[in-house]
Amino acid sequence: MSYLRNALIKTNRISTFQLRETPKHFSTQAQQNASVETFINPPNSGLIYGKLTGIGKHTLRSDIVGGVLEGCDLTMEDVKVAYRHPHYEPLHAVVKFASNVVYDKAFRAVLRTNRMYRLDKVDYSMWDFKSTDAKVVLLQGIPLEAQLDDIDRFLCGCNFDYTSLQLFNRPLPQGQGLDFIRMGLVQFPSRVEAMAAVLQKNMGFCLNTKISMRVLQ
Repeated sequence: MSYLRNALIKTNRISTFQLRETPKHFSTQAQQNASVETFINPPNSGLIYGKLTGIGKHTLRSDIVGGVLEGCDLTMEDVKVAYRHPHYEPLHAVVKFASNVVYDKAFRAVLRTNRMYRLDKVDYSMWDFKSTDAKVVLLQGIPLEAQLDDIDRFLCGCNFDYTSLQLFNRPLPQGQGLDFIRMGLVQFPSRVEAMAAVLQKNMGFCLNTKISMRVLQ
């Protein structure tokens, strides 16, 4: 009997030890799952991010908010446009939605465009880049001999940040007669002033050369 009693006591001790150890396993698993969830939907959750493809170089954020995704309760701050450098052609827009319900509504709206656009869910990392916020203007076709002061004179009458002016060369495909095209970037204090400059100065002349301008969204 004493042998049987000792065996039962030993079995009970093992069972008690296992019960004490089990929560640690589940706690670790829960922490791992939480880490994965935080990566996909970081703090502020409920937020959902979507990549909208099919936009063109003249597509404005207002075209997305008030057109393609109209009725989805979006603002301009909920949309960022990613560009391919150094050409500054739009790759896609990244849109921030308040919830899955709003994302689903947007997805149905995109389907109604007859495949002109496509919307896919993405994680927060796609959203995490600095936006030009429609305050930066791209100038194309700048004369090769032009200096910063020449661009300053070209933009005379516009309210812009002179210290932000950048000039650079973009390679061109073979057979176009030139090896590269001169381009420039300039920042404005507000979206309104950036758009006003484009409306006023686009296709104007700098050193007898016509320059095109476009607001980067």
